[in-house]
Amino acid sequence: MTRQSVVRCLLLLLLLPVLSARSAFAQLDGAKRDRLIGKIESTSNELVSSRLPDFDLAADRVAERIENLKPFLDRVTDSQNRDAWLRYFDLQDLAQAVESRAPSSELMAEAMSARDRLIGTTPGLEMSAVRALRDAVDHLIDTLVFRNPDRAVSVLKAQLRSLDQLVREVDDIPTPDQFNAISARVALLASSDQADDLVREFRNTFSRSNAAIMVGTSLVQQAINRPVSRQRPVRDCILGTRLVGDAQMDGHVTAALLPSIGSAEIHLSFIGHVVSHNTGFNGPVRLRTVGSSEVMATRTMTVDAAGIALSETGVQATLQTRICRIDHPLRIVRAIARKQAAKQKPAADRIAVEKLRTQVGRQFATETGQVSPLTPSQLVDRAEPMLQRLSLTRPSQAWSSTVDAICVESVFRGPEQLASITSRPGVPTPFALAIQIHESAVENAFSVMLAGRTLNERRLSELLDRIGPAAPDDGSVTPASSDQESEAPFEIGFSRSRPVIFESRGGVVRIGLRGTRFVQGDGDPLYKAMEI
Repeated sequence: MTRQSVVRCLLLLLLLPVLSARSAFAQLDGAKRDRLIGKIESTSNELVSSRLPDFDLAADRVAERIENLKPFLDRVTDSQNRDAWLRYFDLQDLAQAVESRAPSSELMAEAMSARDRLIGTTPGLEMSAVRALRDAVDHLIDTLVFRNPDRAVSVLKAQLRSLDQLVREVDDIPTPDQFNAISARVALLASSDQADDLVREFRNTFSRSNAAIMVGTSLVQQAINRPVSRQRPVRDCILGTRLVGDAQMDGHVTAALLPSIGSAEIHLSFIGHVVSHNTGFNGPVRLRTVGSSEVMATRTMTVDAAGIALSETGVQATLQTRICRIDHPLRIVRAIARKQAAKQKPAADRIAVEKLRTQVGRQFATETGQVSPLTPSQLVDRAEPMLQRLSLTRPSQAWSSTVDAICVESVFRGPEQLASITSRPGVPTPFALAIQIHESAVENAFSVMLAGRTLNERRLSELLDRIGPAAPDDGSVTPASSDQESEAPFEIGFSRSRPVIFESRGGVVRIGLRGTRFVQGDGDPLYKAMEI
């Protein structure tokens, strides 16, 4: 592999968001160690071969879902596209190996090869029948380890002894390799269907968020704060007097963050000044008036994993009106009109203030209802098809806010994976945007996507930087052909353990690839474990 190819590959990996990488794992204190060791010992005494996953049941499920795939594609797409998908999946060898109950090594090779085609970035791989088949193949791969029940129990007990030693000897700050070793053994035990308490204990210990996005108050205000200047005609009737004129409103919409746990809260407010020039018509009398109003509208925006919710709008308003002139040819009529206007003015002002409050409140509610910034929840929703294509678990979300920032903390891990053991470090304010990624988040994602797979440059590029619109669950997109894939200048057979290296320690970020097989162009494969 040329140096240029290596650099290109590593640059693809760096197409992650600009991040503030978190420091490594925190101390595994004595109490946590003792609790884990106790669970390991009790689990070792409870292992029995009769409770291991049933290989024949797993094999039958794979065969059933292979059979279900063709009628599913018949329902959701045309025959030409259906045949293209079936050629792409190429499941005949796996089906035959399952039916004949081939040796474990052969079945493992066929299952891994099929899974490699069932996971990727191609739109359509998120189809329900494809995901169901992928899950069945994954379960079959797990059960192959337990195909010989007596030997499997011995293997599990050996893994428990190794896990016990790891927990006793692990560094106060575990290294990525130590974390990977613990995580791999926990995943194996989880697949045995009889170490639930132990797996739960490890997942509870390694359960802190391993990714966080923080949006500073300056960025929130940049998105929401704005001046408002609006002129509108006045056409109204108050206490029998018809009003015609115009009103000019000037003010500002502002946002301020509120302290909150479980959701992020943004206080939205509008403070404005309204000046109106009106002519009132009451019979033959005309009144020239000027009004001056101060208005304030507020509401609270609450953002969490469910989306955006807005509170009721509260509005306060004050009004001062002045009669500039009364027009009528007769002085006595003008005098009577002036006296009558003074008498009705308090009631008229109260009505005008209420109408102003209603109007401003309605306008503010409409405008703030359109303030819907793209939240991480919406981003996850848009990414859901890609997560499903890559067999990745949707990350959890925990929202909070302070006066300085909105924070969304996530735990990114699959059902059998671990996360961080400590809370994330604080980020000094002020900032516009900060992203923190823990080593375990990268480990979890790339272990699912790359462990044990063989990818060429084109497919690796797609996997790392392809972000497309969600495809409907209809199989309408034809899969890429294998002829296109063979044109890549290099191939990498990724290691099953830590296929992507990501470490952040001592002020240094280290990122790279770990493979066991490398091919450059038409050259001979190099079978050698290497880190790049």
